[in-house]
Amino acid sequence: NQTRRDIDELYGEEFGDLGTAEKDFIRNNLRDIGRITQKYLEYPQVAAYLGQDGTNAVEFYLHPNGDITDLKIIIGSEYKMLDDNTLKTIQIAYKDYPRPKTKTLIRIRVRYYLGGN
Repeated sequence: NQTRRDIDELYGEEFGDLGTAEKDFIRNNLRDIGRITQKYLEYPQVAAYLGQDGTNAVEFYLHPNGDITDLKIIIGSEYKMLDDNTLKTIQIAYKDYPRPKTKTLIRIRVRYYLGGN
């Protein structure tokens, strides 16, 4: 399934080092966190005009109180404008993320797609 592939690709062997509560939260909520992020995502107009699209990946810690820390790009999209926009989007969207019982390392992809229908 897609969540398992995302975990394998974004966490790799590190996933095995996480605690049980973290693993369970990631398995159960990673897709929702991605969906919430995409819902808030606005394509930067200049990037769209320049035909910039692609995918990047970010990581951050999500805390039980809903805060996030250590937000950073771990896989760039090749376009600084898109990468910066992803960081700004997560700083807005995180308030709607589900909350873990313990501090949890989250890694998600954010997609920018200009293609037609």
